[in-house]
Amino acid sequence: MVKLVSILTIIIKKLKLMKIFGTVFLTILFATFQLKAQDAAGLQLLNYEKFNDASLVFAKNAENVSIFYQGYSLMRAGKIGMANTIFSKIATTPLGIVGAGWVELNKNNAAGAKILFENALKASKNKDGLVYRFIGEAYTESVGVKDYAQAIEKLKAANNLIKNNAAISIALGEAYLAAQDGGNAVVQFEYAAKYDPSTALPNCKIGSVYYLSRNYPLAIEYLNKAIAIDSKNPVIYRELGKIYYKQKKYDLAKEQFSKYATIGEMDVEDKTLYANILFLGKDYPAAIEIINEIIKTDNSKNYLNRLIGYSYYETEKYLDAQIFMEKFFATQPKEKIIASDYEYYGKSLMKNGKDSIGILNFIKAAEMDTTNKEPWGSVAEAYFKLKKYNEAAIYYTKKIDSDAPSASDWFNVGNSYYRAKNFIQAKAAFYKVVEIKPEAATGHLWCSKALLGMDPEQKTSSAKPFYEKYIEIASLNPEKNKRDLVDAYNYMSADAYNNKGDIPLAKEFAQKVLSLDPSNEQAKSVMSIK
Repeated sequence: MVKLVSILTIIIKKLKLMKIFGTVFLTILFATFQLKAQDAAGLQLLNYEKFNDASLVFAKNAENVSIFYQGYSLMRAGKIGMANTIFSKIATTPLGIVGAGWVELNKNNAAGAKILFENALKASKNKDGLVYRFIGEAYTESVGVKDYAQAIEKLKAANNLIKNNAAISIALGEAYLAAQDGGNAVVQFEYAAKYDPSTALPNCKIGSVYYLSRNYPLAIEYLNKAIAIDSKNPVIYRELGKIYYKQKKYDLAKEQFSKYATIGEMDVEDKTLYANILFLGKDYPAAIEIINEIIKTDNSKNYLNRLIGYSYYETEKYLDAQIFMEKFFATQPKEKIIASDYEYYGKSLMKNGKDSIGILNFIKAAEMDTTNKEPWGSVAEAYFKLKKYNEAAIYYTKKIDSDAPSASDWFNVGNSYYRAKNFIQAKAAFYKVVEIKPEAATGHLWCSKALLGMDPEQKTSSAKPFYEKYIEIASLNPEKNKRDLVDAYNYMSADAYNNKGDIPLAKEFAQKVLSLDPSNEQAKSVMSIK
């Protein structure tokens, strides 16, 4: 401020001596400083990757360099047509020619871009560092032709003309990183941190390099350094979110991306990743909301039809799930369809009453991914629902993991065969339940029932050992197991009477029945025997 005041004092003295309207001149002078302040705000927004906001700030300044920055901001925001219109306003200036060349790169016209870039350098007499810088950035950031060698060459030239410039070092670091030279990228980002310690961007960029090399602890360390410098930079939170996403820490990833969404400017790629994080974190309503937001303006990403289809299924909106899965299948190349696509589609169809087609999709899912047994369970459930119990049993058997079979899977097999009155197969399955969980009452009970199905007369008392074991376990909680205990005691009472002629023992079991079910007719009839 001391220097500024002294300069103004000198100007005022000169104005008085020259008898010029000093107030008019001072207004122009301060206007110039205000314009520079606007540009500084725009540059800060560029550091925050808030490109649309930056373009609005630069639009307030009519200087050629500000006009270029407006076009540059729009270009980085992906608004190439609008950027081209802005560049055309300064078409005869070196930076305007650079902008036109960048547009040609986006059109994959490398030769045309090269001519324009050479013209821009010639027009600036090869002495304008900004011209070199933005040619370099064009070769790095183009959505068409990219040439990282040219980018690095031009940015090095910019570095020679504009010394110790953080923005050029960051651009050069980005070029090295794009060329998969992480070491030199980090060096340039470190230079940028040295040249401008007040900005968080260099440490954020170094964190990004370590993220790409999967050194997540070091990446987090640098990103936390960036937060300490400038906690308002939204890019930091995006990068942290990406790290936690890779680490499958979806709650933390969601937390960071939520901050980014609040203060940053998310593009389609960012929103798509955020939607994925929300889905994997099981926040299905939020995933649906952001996907709907994306597809209103850009429905080019078929992956989003998959994700919103899955999410609608998880929120029990089955018709929406089916509709979006059908949109997904309509354009998805067959070789890029995964097993879960068929599984979610199949489940949606089943919920909408389209059982046969649903089953076919479950089978496709199961055949595609042999490591995932769940689709076979879905097929089995579908057949069970249709009361096709033998088919259900076959597919429940396919669901069983041979390395780690579960008692519940074997019970489903046995229950399906039992309902199909295939008691021999049911008994074999229930035996497996007993083997896996001998301490559980269920297996013993259903082994008894299967044996009763095979031999209703029970003259051999084949079910007795299993009923005895069931009673031993289930009687520890008689209220919970009341109904099945009644059946078990009735069986034991009938066995005592019919196979042993032991009336006292038959009555003993009948009394146990009546203690649980006083109105039980079978037990009453036993008790009436003389």
